[in-house]
Amino acid sequence: MSKCKNVDKALAMAKEILADIDEMIEDLRKAVICDDVELIKEISNDLISYCDSIK
Repeated sequence: MSKCKNVDKALAMAKEILADIDEMIEDLRKAVICDDVELIKEISNDLISYCDSIK
């Protein structure tokens, strides 16, 4: 039973992480479309930091 709970927790965490990354990618896409170089740098750095923090 505990294995199922661990798998459920891991899946929930993975879905949350993917949703966070998806949101950042969408923001990055908008910044690229607007050609906002400073925002692109900021979002890229945020994305890199976020990915590093979840390793």
